[in-house]
Amino acid sequence: MLDENLRTLIAFHGVGETRSGGILLVDDERPNLTVLRGFLESGYTVHEADSGRQALDIARSVELDVVITDQRMPAMTGVEMLEHLREFKPDVAGIVLTGFTDPPALISAINRARVFRFLKKPWQPDDILEAVRQASEHVYQTRAIQKLVAMLAKRTSELDISLAEVRKTTPDEIRRVTTENAKVLFHLQL
Repeated sequence: MLDENLRTLIAFHGVGETRSGGILLVDDERPNLTVLRGFLESGYTVHEADSGRQALDIARSVELDVVITDQRMPAMTGVEMLEHLREFKPDVAGIVLTGFTDPPALISAINRARVFRFLKKPWQPDDILEAVRQASEHVYQTRAIQKLVAMLAKRTSELDISLAEVRKTTPDEIRRVTTENAKVLFHLQL
């Protein structure tokens, strides 16, 4: 759930929606893609790939929030594909479906590819839907924070420029402007 302070900042600064609703399904077995699409397409824009290479090509051309990938595929594993994906889409959440639970390999994959979630086969549709919901929320928060930081950096730069201009102002100019403002206020009070 989104932290209330972050929610307030997002609303106040008008960050808006940062999610695309795009999901990429990656599996070398077509029936798995069909089943996943079946319960995801009502809430998301679903793209499919049957290999890691094809997934990377698709990812370069569409907006994505989440990638759901099988781990064991020919030529490139799901984790290897996510590692490559991080090079050009670092904020996309990766969910890996695996029939194997090798703790050292899982830890390595989390560290190398920053996998958001591993789901062990056989999985239930509700497990996938909940993982996608959480991953999508994570992506939203990450992107919203990035936008807020960019806005803060821009405003800091603008303030630095303004402060530099103020520092250039001589004490005589400040007295002159202050005296003129005092005269205007005096006349307004009459």
